[in-house]
Amino acid sequence: MHALDVRTGLDLRRFTVAELQQRFGKAGQHYFNIVRGIDERPVDPSEDRKSVGTEDTFETDVRYYETMLGVLAGIAARTAARLAVQGLAGRTVTLKVKFADFQQLTRRVTLPVAVSSAEDLTGIAVNLLTWELLGRRAVRLLGVSVSALQAAGQMEVQPALFALF
Repeated sequence: MHALDVRTGLDLRRFTVAELQQRFGKAGQHYFNIVRGIDERPVDPSEDRKSVGTEDTFETDVRYYETMLGVLAGIAARTAARLAVQGLAGRTVTLKVKFADFQQLTRRVTLPVAVSSAEDLTGIAVNLLTWELLGRRAVRLLGVSVSALQAAGQMEVQPALFALF
């Protein structure tokens, strides 16, 4: 494609379908469609869910750690409710933080057993959200998600939260 001076999708859009088929054979039709957002493949909604999460974007940036901890408890509770509705629990808990300058970072922990309760998710998220992580930066968004999912009925007996760390 570089020989044709094609480096981006926009560059590829300048060719007709016939020109692309002449140069790339059957793939030419695919290239033509994909750079125009055309995809006729059926959507498969039965695909297994990989994670369940909730996040909040704040109207004004949050600077106070205590405020963030309170917000995390609500986010964790909503994530736990979504897990319960779907009958799921997970071993990996991820904290997402987006700062006022739109820089984003995540911190995650993978546990020996699956968790799903609001209390466990809150405790884990609070442990992941540290002063060092924040570095005095204002926060625009916080999120908590759970992955490495399994059916809640297949969970091992879960030890107390602090036994997980």
